[in-house]
Amino acid sequence: MNETKSNIGRNQQPATRKLVYNWYALYTKSRQGKKGFQELSNMEIEAYFPLETIIRQWSDRKKKVKEPMVRSYVFVKTSELEYYDVLNTTGEVRYISFEGKTVAIPEWQIDAMKNMLDHKLPHHYSTDQSYKGEFIKITEGPLTGCEGEIVNDFCRETESNY
Repeated sequence: MNETKSNIGRNQQPATRKLVYNWYALYTKSRQGKKGFQELSNMEIEAYFPLETIIRQWSDRKKKVKEPMVRSYVFVKTSELEYYDVLNTTGEVRYISFEGKTVAIPEWQIDAMKNMLDHKLPHHYSTDQSYKGEFIKITEGPLTGCEGEIVNDFCRETESNY
């Protein structure tokens, strides 16, 4: 009779790796973020879909509506265990990556977004021209002091194709 021998002794437990959970940005199909967020929540996967209340004006009235703070993105906190399950939810297209590698978002950046919305802190998006490779520093608001590099310049890329 053949016996299979294990490298694990009688009193030893198999080595288990602790799962590491990180925040990632998911690109979603247009107007599918909310549905994808709800599906992730139903799967008990921690997700964040920042909605802000804004006033929309139509020809006959004004109304408060909730809109995504960052269109076409859902933020998800996942480990390698759920990594691919997340992509099978409604509307999720792909993880945001740079140079072919998915990039984790630091917890403090997600917390800063939550803080901004929870405290209704005023914010705006700059129309200043920035170029790929340029380093920027945020000088006002809840993200004051944060620094980063412009990694893509979609407007310039489209303009240069003409």
